[in-house]
Amino acid sequence: RVAALEDFRRRQARRAYLPPPLFSEYGWDILLILFADADRGLRHNVTTVALRVNAPVTTAVRWLDYLEQRGLIKREPNEIDRREVLVVLTTDGERALMSYFETM
Repeated sequence: RVAALEDFRRRQARRAYLPPPLFSEYGWDILLILFADADRGLRHNVTTVALRVNAPVTTAVRWLDYLEQRGLIKREPNEIDRREVLVVLTTDGERALMSYFETM
């Protein structure tokens, strides 16, 4: 998971040197941040996902829909505040990222 966080930080740092549209791989960034932050006990709602990956909320929602349709993430109610929806990796999403980083 440390590798995922490092990859995410490197990807975000590119924005200081080159135009952000060159790096609009929001789906990958979302997966990276959910994977890296889960290990640290951090959970995200849609708005915080968008903020973390520097995407407009509408763009983040489109990517979350795409990732959810492919079984990589799921949205679930916050146990403490049922009005809030949290975004988490599914078991398949977790397994895919774990396998990816093990081979890197």
